[in-house]
Amino acid sequence: SLRGYITLCDAILVPAASEPKKGASHTVDMVPGGYGERAWTRLEAMSMYAVSVLKQIEAPEIWVTAGDGGSFLEKFDYVMKHLPSTGEVFDKKDLEYIKGHEEAFMKQIEGSVRRNGYIAKHG
Repeated sequence: SLRGYITLCDAILVPAASEPKKGASHTVDMVPGGYGERAWTRLEAMSMYAVSVLKQIEAPEIWVTAGDGGSFLEKFDYVMKHLPSTGEVFDKKDLEYIKGHEEAFMKQIEGSVRRNGYIAKHG
């Protein structure tokens, strides 16, 4: 499953369609090529964030690469402006699977807040 796979990852590498514009925000919703628009890629980023919360890591390792030979490689931040299930899908049947993961991650994040009074301990 996606959740099981992400727990084994230390980072994710996102291939972008092009390099971000100079001065553009380094957040996953701004990755060139629609990464922040698609439900599956939103879920991927949310998964990495949720796992970092559970591991009490300050921020997920989400790296974006672009350009000839991957000449652009920089870390991007996770932001949850929109839930994965509100993103674009090619097959509407995927939404049930995406919502299942989304709900499981949200429960774990909310549980962390109830137990600890915060999402993740920083530093």
